[in-house]
Amino acid sequence: MTPEEHRTRHAELHRALDELTADWIGSTGSLPSKSTVLDLIQWSHAQTLQPDPIPGEGVVEQSVSGEQP
Repeated sequence: MTPEEHRTRHAELHRALDELTADWIGSTGSLPSKSTVLDLIQWSHAQTLQPDPIPGEGVVEQSVSGEQP
């Protein structure tokens, strides 16, 4: 791996970590300053086994008249 490839890969990993951390905060309400890296890793692993429901997923929208679309 060249130094440039190494830098590129680390930039990708940092973006993925940012996304994972944002997902964790949104799902758990946990704050990084009040948690450990192990908390994040355990939550992330649990998501690979059984993900938390995505907010709004599976919700049937109704029109103003109460009829389903």
